[in-house]
Amino acid sequence: EPGASEARLDLNFSGGHTLTGVVLRNGEPLAGAALLLTRPSQALRASTDLQGAFRFEGLADGSYELNAGTGTGAWHKETVEITGDQTIRVELHTASLSGRVVDATDSSPVSGARIFVKSPEGGSKNNPFFSDATTDARGVFRLAEVEEGAWTVQATKEGYAAGERQIEVGDPPLGDVEIRLDPTEGVTVEALLPTGRPPERVRVAALDGGGATVSTGTYLTGENGRARIPNVPPGSWLLLIEADQSAPATVPAPVPGPAVHVVLPPAGQLRVQVPDLKGDATVVLSSGGGVYRGFDWDGRVRSEWDLNDGARSFDRLPAGVWQVTARAADGRSWSGTATVTPGGLAVVELR
Repeated sequence: EPGASEARLDLNFSGGHTLTGVVLRNGEPLAGAALLLTRPSQALRASTDLQGAFRFEGLADGSYELNAGTGTGAWHKETVEITGDQTIRVELHTASLSGRVVDATDSSPVSGARIFVKSPEGGSKNNPFFSDATTDARGVFRLAEVEEGAWTVQATKEGYAAGERQIEVGDPPLGDVEIRLDPTEGVTVEALLPTGRPPERVRVAALDGGGATVSTGTYLTGENGRARIPNVPPGSWLLLIEADQSAPATVPAPVPGPAVHVVLPPAGQLRVQVPDLKGDATVVLSSGGGVYRGFDWDGRVRSEWDLNDGARSFDRLPAGVWQVTARAADGRSWSGTATVTPGGLAVVELR
C-alpha cells in the first residue's frame, strides 16, 4: 500500500557447490580412478572419465576428505575446504613393489603369506582402495602400484611371527624386498619319493616321545616336495611321513627349527594270516628299527592293528625282515617272521 514500509526477501535456489578436477598418475590422466569424498554423516563416490576428470555436485560449505585410488593399490588423500565451486588437480606418483618372503631358519620360500603396506608410524593409512597380495609357491609377491613415500611392508603367515621391512618408494626404483619370518610353531617338510621325484601330497603326524599323536593331516606339496605343517607346537617331536607311492618314514624334528628333509623308503606288501583265530585279535610288527607305526584308513596313527577274520593286509610297509606277533583277546599269541621286498607281496601264516 502507498506509504507502507518495504520488505525484501532473498531466495537462493542454488543446488550447492561443485567440485571438479583431474586425476593424474605419473603425469598422465588416469581413467577409472575411484574417488571418495566424505565428511561426518556424508559420503559421495565418483570415478574419472577417459580424460581423468571427475565431478561432485550439490556440496555444502565445509571441510571434506578426498580419497582417490587407482584400484590396484596406489591412493591419495587430502582435505578440501568447500566455500564455493572449485577445480583441483590430484597427482599420484606410483611404482610397483615386488619381493620375497622366506623362512628365517633356512631361507626357504614361504608360500601363502599375506602382504600389507602400512604407514611407517605403525598405523594403517586407512586406504579404502588398497589391495594386498599373497606370496606364491616361490614366496614371491608383487603389488602393481604403491604410492611414492615411506612405507612399512608387513608379511603374516600362520605359524610365523609377523615380519616387517621399512622401504622408500620413489626414485631411484626400489629393488626386490626380502622379508624373513621367524617360525613360532609348525615345521617344514621336504619329502622325495624313492625315485627322487616329489610326491603330490604327504601324510604327516607329529608324535611325542611316548608315541602319542600331537597333530596329523594330509598336505599338498610344492616345489621340491615341500609342505608346511602349521599346527605342530614348539618342542621336540618325531614326524611320521608317508606318501601314496612310498612306505612311511620317521624322522626327528625340533620346532621351531630348520626344514626336515626325507627320502621316503620304497614299499612292499605283507599279508598276515592266523588260520586258528576265531575271535578278536591284534597284530604288531617290529624290526631292528622298533615297532612299525603307520596310518590307518582314517588317518590315525597305529602301532597295533586289528585282525579281521584272522587276516590283515599291509599295503605300504618298508622293505626288510619283520617280526610278526598276533595276540588274541583270550591271551593266546602267535608269532613268525616275514621278509618284505620293494614292490613285492609277502604272505605269512602264524600257527
